[in-house]
Amino acid sequence: LFPYTTLFRSKTTACKAGLTAWGNGMSDMVLNQFTSNALFEQLGVLKNLPLVGDEMTNCTNSFASELVYSVSNGVGKLRLGADSALKTTASWSTIFLGNGNTLLSEKLAANRANAEGELMRLWEFIPRSKQKMPLDQFVKYTQLLKDNYGLAGPIYIKYVSENYDVVLERLWSAHAKLTKSFDMQDKERYWALLFATIFVARDLVAELDLLHIDQVGLLRWIKNELKSARTTVTQSTADPAEQFGRMLAELQSGILVTSGRGNLAKSESARIISEPRGTASLIGRYIYPTDNRYRDWE
Repeated sequence: LFPYTTLFRSKTTACKAGLTAWGNGMSDMVLNQFTSNALFEQLGVLKNLPLVGDEMTNCTNSFASELVYSVSNGVGKLRLGADSALKTTASWSTIFLGNGNTLLSEKLAANRANAEGELMRLWEFIPRSKQKMPLDQFVKYTQLLKDNYGLAGPIYIKYVSENYDVVLERLWSAHAKLTKSFDMQDKERYWALLFATIFVARDLVAELDLLHIDQVGLLRWIKNELKSARTTVTQSTADPAEQFGRMLAELQSGILVTSGRGNLAKSESARIISEPRGTASLIGRYIYPTDNRYRDWE
């Protein structure tokens, strides 16, 4: 999971507030060093508990790629010991929550020619809440996080472990319904499982009277963000010619088309074939040749 915004939206505080369900959100549940060794060590220690990667704006492209593969695969790299035997690797099964001021999808796309495999393991979104909190109230709540934590998580996981078969059945039922409702493809299986987990967890915390989240609003949010996520994957995995064609289609309404360039010195104007449509601003000019030799852009 990766919330992204260039604006001050308290991403770090929100992530750490989420961690307080399980423990101290200011402690080792936060990854601050973006290296493979640090990542594998903390995931291996936490096992099923969530890990937050705070302010990942400056992490490398290669680390972003290794991150999404490693978290979803559930194991670290195989390594040889001093005796040339394979060392036991750490394992985990959890959800990683990162945040930053740049898109993680851009780092993945820049790391390799076709990053669809990594992009399908990432759920990236922009926080769009318009709610505002007075600064004094914000400071008060953030201070509370330092001494109030680890209460809801044990209640939740106790219920899950004692009712594992029932919860698992509910999970697969939700998965089938959401897959059909959102017309999800096989390559979107990581997203589908994430959605199912979120919805079942939403129901359980409500039944345990721990937290109440509007189901209709959550469905609407996922539907809107899914459309955006699919667009991001399509754009990031297209070849340059496809991307250029898509860009032209999006900008077409703001293009001025003329026959020839015109000649300012001779007070000769180019003949206008079409102008920007509606309220679109002028973005560029497409020049039809007058001698049929070539076409040009400005």
